[in-house]
Amino acid sequence: MKVLFGGGLGNQMFLYSFIFSQIQSNHVSVESIEIYMNHNPYEDPRKYALTPFSISLPLVEKNDSKGMNSIKYMILFRRIINKALTIINKQQNLSYILQKFGYVYSKHIFEYKNLFTITDKTILIEGAFQSPRYFERFKQDLQREFTVKICPSKENQQMLEQIESCNSVCVHVRRGDFLNNAYAKSLAVC
Repeated sequence: MKVLFGGGLGNQMFLYSFIFSQIQSNHVSVESIEIYMNHNPYEDPRKYALTPFSISLPLVEKNDSKGMNSIKYMILFRRIINKALTIINKQQNLSYILQKFGYVYSKHIFEYKNLFTITDKTILIEGAFQSPRYFERFKQDLQREFTVKICPSKENQQMLEQIESCNSVCVHVRRGDFLNNAYAKSLAVC
Protein backbone atom coordinates (compact mmCIF):
# COMPACT_ATOMS: atom_id res chain seq x y z
CA MET A 1 0.00 0.00 0.00
CA LYS A 2 1.30 3.45 -0.93
CA VAL A 3 0.26 6.74 0.63
CA LEU A 4 0.90 10.15 -0.89
CA PHE A 5 1.61 12.44 2.06
CA GLY A 6 1.50 16.18 1.65
CA GLY A 7 1.54 19.28 3.75
CA GLY A 8 2.92 19.75 7.20
CA LEU A 9 2.47 17.98 10.49
CA GLY A 10 -1.28 18.65 10.83
CA ASN A 11 -2.17 17.34 7.38
CA GLN A 12 -0.01 14.27 7.94
CA MET A 13 -1.68 13.58 11.29
CA PHE A 14 -5.13 13.74 9.66
CA LEU A 15 -4.10 11.31 6.92
CA TYR A 16 -2.49 8.93 9.42
CA SER A 17 -5.67 9.06 11.56
CA PHE A 18 -7.81 8.17 8.54
CA ILE A 19 -5.55 5.25 7.60
CA PHE A 20 -5.32 4.02 11.21
CA SER A 21 -9.10 4.09 11.70
CA GLN A 22 -9.75 2.36 8.36
CA ILE A 23 -7.26 -0.42 9.14
CA GLN A 24 -8.78 -0.89 12.61
CA SER A 25 -12.39 -0.82 11.34
CA ASN A 26 -11.83 -3.19 8.43
CA HIS A 27 -9.28 -5.47 10.12
CA VAL A 28 -6.84 -4.96 7.27
CA SER A 29 -3.47 -6.64 7.61
CA VAL A 30 -0.56 -4.60 6.27
CA GLU A 31 3.12 -5.52 6.32
CA SER A 32 4.23 -2.02 5.42
CA ILE A 33 2.77 1.26 4.28
CA GLU A 34 5.02 3.12 1.87
CA ILE A 35 5.01 6.89 2.42
CA TYR A 36 5.83 9.17 -0.50
CA MET A 37 6.01 12.91 0.04
CA ASN A 38 4.00 15.04 -2.38
CA HIS A 39 6.12 18.11 -2.99
CA ASN A 40 3.95 21.09 -3.89
CA PRO A 41 5.98 23.55 -6.00
CA TYR A 42 4.14 26.48 -4.35
CA GLU A 43 5.23 25.59 -0.81
CA ASP A 44 8.44 25.01 1.08
CA PRO A 45 9.51 21.40 0.63
CA ARG A 46 7.81 19.38 3.36
CA LYS A 47 9.29 16.41 5.14
CA TYR A 48 7.74 13.40 6.76
CA ALA A 49 6.95 14.68 10.26
CA LEU A 50 5.47 11.77 12.25
CA THR A 51 8.77 10.31 13.49
CA PRO A 52 8.57 11.79 17.03
CA PHE A 53 5.27 10.00 17.74
CA SER A 54 4.51 6.53 19.11
CA ILE A 55 2.72 5.45 15.95
CA SER A 56 2.10 1.73 15.55
CA LEU A 57 1.44 1.37 11.82
CA PRO A 58 4.42 0.09 9.83
CA LEU A 59 5.20 3.28 7.89
CA VAL A 60 8.26 3.27 5.64
CA GLU A 61 9.34 6.52 3.99
CA LYS A 62 10.34 5.94 0.36
CA ASN A 63 12.11 8.08 -2.22
CA ASP A 64 12.58 5.59 -5.05
CA SER A 65 11.73 6.72 -8.56
CA LYS A 66 9.99 3.43 -9.48
CA GLY A 67 7.46 3.83 -6.68
CA MET A 68 6.98 7.52 -7.44
CA ASN A 69 6.45 6.73 -11.13
CA SER A 70 3.67 4.26 -10.29
CA ILE A 71 2.02 6.98 -8.19
CA LYS A 72 2.32 9.46 -11.06
CA TYR A 73 0.58 6.98 -13.36
CA MET A 74 -2.23 6.55 -10.82
CA ILE A 75 -2.61 10.33 -10.58
CA LEU A 76 -2.71 10.57 -14.39
CA PHE A 77 -5.37 7.83 -14.40
CA ARG A 78 -7.37 9.84 -11.80
CA ARG A 79 -7.15 12.98 -13.94
CA ILE A 80 -8.28 11.15 -17.09
CA ILE A 81 -11.25 9.57 -15.28
CA ASN A 82 -12.13 12.94 -13.74
CA LYS A 83 -12.05 14.63 -17.16
CA ALA A 84 -14.28 11.92 -18.67
CA LEU A 85 -16.74 12.20 -15.77
CA THR A 86 -16.77 15.99 -16.13
CA ILE A 87 -17.74 15.65 -19.78
CA ILE A 88 -20.72 13.45 -18.92
CA ASN A 89 -21.52 15.46 -15.75
CA LYS A 90 -20.93 12.56 -13.34
CA GLN A 91 -18.00 13.89 -11.24
CA GLN A 92 -19.69 12.72 -8.05
CA ASN A 93 -18.78 9.14 -9.08
CA LEU A 94 -15.00 9.78 -9.18
CA SER A 95 -14.12 8.42 -5.72
CA TYR A 96 -16.33 5.38 -6.19
CA ILE A 97 -14.78 4.49 -9.56
CA LEU A 98 -11.21 5.03 -8.37
CA GLN A 99 -11.78 2.82 -5.34
CA LYS A 100 -12.69 -0.05 -7.69
CA PHE A 101 -9.09 0.21 -8.96
CA GLY A 102 -7.57 0.31 -5.46
CA TYR A 103 -7.19 4.10 -5.36
CA VAL A 104 -8.71 5.80 -2.29
CA TYR A 105 -8.96 9.51 -3.12
CA SER A 106 -10.67 12.50 -1.54
CA LYS A 107 -10.66 15.89 -3.20
CA HIS A 108 -12.55 17.77 -0.51
CA ILE A 109 -10.77 18.47 2.77
CA PHE A 110 -13.58 18.44 5.33
CA GLU A 111 -16.16 16.38 3.46
CA TYR A 112 -17.11 13.02 4.95
CA LYS A 113 -17.98 10.20 2.58
CA ASN A 114 -18.88 6.85 4.03
CA LEU A 115 -17.82 5.10 0.83
CA PHE A 116 -14.06 5.22 1.50
CA THR A 117 -12.76 1.83 2.54
CA ILE A 118 -9.20 0.65 2.80
CA THR A 119 -8.87 -3.05 2.06
CA ASP A 120 -6.11 -5.55 1.30
CA LYS A 121 -6.49 -4.53 -2.35
CA THR A 122 -5.84 -0.82 -1.76
CA ILE A 123 -2.90 0.38 -3.85
CA LEU A 124 -2.77 4.15 -3.27
CA ILE A 125 -4.27 6.60 -0.77
CA GLU A 126 -4.31 10.30 -1.61
CA GLY A 127 -6.24 13.22 -0.22
CA ALA A 128 -7.05 15.18 2.87
CA PHE A 129 -9.42 13.13 5.00
CA GLN A 130 -9.94 15.80 7.64
CA SER A 131 -13.50 15.16 8.80
CA PRO A 132 -13.40 13.90 12.41
CA ARG A 133 -16.17 11.47 11.48
CA TYR A 134 -13.53 9.26 9.83
CA PHE A 135 -11.72 8.60 13.08
CA GLU A 136 -13.79 9.78 16.07
CA ARG A 137 -14.40 6.14 17.13
CA PHE A 138 -10.66 5.78 17.65
CA LYS A 139 -10.02 9.04 19.52
CA GLN A 140 -8.36 7.41 22.54
CA ASP A 141 -6.25 5.09 20.38
CA LEU A 142 -5.10 8.02 18.25
CA GLN A 143 -4.23 10.06 21.33
CA ARG A 144 -1.88 7.22 22.30
CA GLU A 145 -0.54 7.03 18.74
CA PHE A 146 0.31 10.74 18.82
CA THR A 147 2.06 10.63 22.18
CA VAL A 148 5.54 12.06 21.78
CA LYS A 149 8.08 9.30 22.38
CA ILE A 150 11.07 11.52 23.13
CA CYS A 151 11.60 13.50 26.32
CA PRO A 152 11.58 17.28 26.02
CA SER A 153 14.89 19.08 26.24
CA LYS A 154 15.67 20.93 29.47
CA GLU A 155 14.70 24.22 27.84
CA ASN A 156 11.41 22.81 26.54
CA GLN A 157 10.63 21.22 29.92
CA GLN A 158 11.07 24.62 31.59
CA MET A 159 8.76 26.20 29.00
CA LEU A 160 6.18 23.44 29.55
CA GLU A 161 6.22 24.04 33.31
CA GLN A 162 5.80 27.77 32.75
CA ILE A 163 2.85 27.18 30.41
CA GLU A 164 1.18 24.77 32.86
CA SER A 165 1.60 27.15 35.80
CA CYS A 166 -0.82 29.79 34.48
CA ASN A 167 -3.71 30.42 32.10
CA SER A 168 -1.99 30.13 28.72
CA VAL A 169 -2.97 30.90 25.17
CA CYS A 170 -1.40 29.55 21.99
CA VAL A 171 -1.45 31.41 18.69
CA HIS A 172 -0.56 29.48 15.55
CA VAL A 173 0.26 31.46 12.42
CA ARG A 174 0.40 29.47 9.19
CA ARG A 175 3.34 31.50 7.94
CA GLY A 176 3.94 29.36 4.86
CA ASP A 177 0.39 29.94 3.63
CA PHE A 178 1.01 33.67 3.64
CA LEU A 179 4.54 33.88 2.31
CA ASN A 180 5.06 30.99 -0.08
CA ASN A 181 1.66 30.05 -1.40
CA ALA A 182 0.53 30.98 -4.90
CA TYR A 183 -2.76 32.13 -3.33
CA ALA A 184 -1.00 34.50 -0.91
CA LYS A 185 -1.68 37.48 -3.17
CA SER A 186 -5.39 37.17 -2.38
CA LEU A 187 -4.81 36.96 1.40
CA ALA A 188 -4.62 39.96 3.70
CA VAL A 189 -1.18 39.79 5.30
CA CYS A 190 -0.72 41.83 8.49
